[in-house]
Amino acid sequence: MINAFIHPGLQKQLAAHRRLLRWLSLLIFLPMAGMMVFAMAMALHGDTLGDLLLLALIGGIVLLMVVSLGGLLWWLDHWTTRRLIDANRLLLESPQ
Repeated sequence: MINAFIHPGLQKQLAAHRRLLRWLSLLIFLPMAGMMVFAMAMALHGDTLGDLLLLALIGGIVLLMVVSLGGLLWWLDHWTTRRLIDANRLLLESPQ
């Protein structure tokens, strides 16, 4: 994240940003993990090759979703961090 000095006026926004990212990642990735566990249980309970192929299909779809949503979370983090750094620079450079 940001390793430099943060203006006191921006510390609440930075904490809110970190909290939001934690909640979003939790809300995105925990249901996907639960869905994969359910799909694995259903596929391993069945005795046909079709069940395993269905598991592979579901796993591929979930993998694509995790990669795309992880990319969106990275972009949101990058964009918000850039804005906070710019605001911090303006606040630190302005005469008091």
